Amino acid sequence: LSGFLAELVSCLMWLPLDVVKERMQSQSVLEFEDIEAALALRVQLEEKGANGLYRSLGGTLAYFGCFSMLYFMFYEKLKKRFNSEGEKPKFLKSFAMASTSGITAGILCNPIDLAKIRMQVDRRNIGQSYEGHTFGYRNVLHGIYRIYETEGFLGLYKGSFMRIWTVGPITGLIMGLTEDFRRNLKDYYGVLDLPELSFAV
Repeated sequence: LSGFLAELVSCLMWLPLDVVKERMQSQSVLEFEDIEAALALRVQLEEKGANGLYRSLGGTLAYFGCFSMLYFMFYEKLKKRFNSEGEKPKFLKSFAMASTSGITAGILCNPIDLAKIRMQVDRRNIGQSYEGHTFGYRNVLHGIYRIYETEGFLGLYKGSFMRIWTVGPITGLIMGLTEDFRRNLKDYYGVLDLPELSFAV
């Protein structure tokens, strides 16, 4: 739950920038002039209002929120299982636990991300078809249902292999370096009592 709430706060901060980036990337499709980010933000506000900056909040939060929640839960469980009480995990151990947690969470959340990406493709190809058709998903849940209905269960996990090779190393490096830095910092200062890094749900 704490991971989901943290991702919610994070999305509220960076999602408007992502919406502006998406609009700028779509300029050739939507026949916009080449504009800078500040102007794109102003145009977006004038045309869509403040709500337009959060138009994809549901799909974004559905994926990143669920991913963070599962990732930190799995990591905390593995940390308690393979780490002695009070022991700071070393880099390789943290890397292995975080990579395993990231890969597992990424695979479980792949159907959400697949539907979200296809909805983004539809938005970027307004008035056009993508590979001969538009997906036409109303929301993420409808997208997951349509994928399952038309492509079967395995269709929900398209791209999972590449996700393993991206999410695994990224999450492993981030958490491995974080835990290693905290352990070395505490050893350096000796008596400094750093709070335990915990994501218990």
